Amino acid sequence: NGGRMARFKPDFIFWLQRGDRYWIVFVDPKGLAHTDWMHKVEGYRSLFEQGGRPREWRHNGLTVQVLLRLYTDDVSKAPSEYRRYCADTIGGIFCVAGEKDTLRYSVAEGSSQRREW
Repeated sequence: NGGRMARFKPDFIFWLQRGDRYWIVFVDPKGLAHTDWMHKVEGYRSLFEQGGRPREWRHNGLTVQVLLRLYTDDVSKAPSEYRRYCADTIGGIFCVAGEKDTLRYSVAEGSSQRREW
């Protein structure tokens, strides 16, 4: 739905890849600080989840998932049903589906830099 897509505007977008797995991670650095954060999660869920799990797409031999991370000072303060969307460390933003090391990412905010982690 085009109207739903128009209302979903993350602050940062990161692309992560390991082998044939590819993740697009939307990051909101304001996290839980604003009252509309639940609407952002619900918008993400309606577009990118199915059955409570991130949808997967196949594209050019890659399996692609879109994830959401709300950066906050303490994940434990988030309501339990929303904690999986929250991160309180930089590493938490880039931790995807059990992958914890050496993920490549590109910064979308006007930059095409590639960095190795």
